[in-house]
Amino acid sequence: VYPAKSYISSQQDAKIDVTFHPTTTDAEPYVDQIRCKIADGEDLRLNLSGMCIAQKPEGEVLEFAARVREEETKFIVIKNTASEDWHIKPVIHSDMWRGPENFLVQANAQAEYPVTYKPFLMTKEGAKHESTIFFPLPNGSGMLYQVAGEAAAPVSSGTVRSPPRPRRRRQ
Repeated sequence: VYPAKSYISSQQDAKIDVTFHPTTTDAEPYVDQIRCKIADGEDLRLNLSGMCIAQKPEGEVLEFAARVREEETKFIVIKNTASEDWHIKPVIHSDMWRGPENFLVQANAQAEYPVTYKPFLMTKEGAKHESTIFFPLPNGSGMLYQVAGEAAAPVSSGTVRSPPRPRRRRQ
């Protein structure tokens, strides 16, 4: 709930944003009663309901290839057909990929979201790192993209050589 605390005068309205973050796919709606404390007045209850449904991925899997500890960046194009700007906080479901925490797509425009794959583990032959990136949209819907990456062996940074030291005789 945002803002968590606020002040309004009598006969005024206030906008409260409630963000729903379900953790599992479930056919049963969630219903909560959130207590709103009113200073010098009776507490109010806010009834919320929501549902988590499986999201189908958009388009093809975005493929990456990089050596361990190196990176590759590609872009996901997000198109905003609404008449208001979208301020999006993408959710990346893996440490192997990263991108900006906040992303703006202006009204009736499109923008490229940079996604960087930086593997820290090699993939086995024929296997890939797989994950998803979810873009929650202001209208309550969202876009889900699949990403997959192949991580090759890291480049050797050289050979460490140290001259042998003569042994000292103990007495």
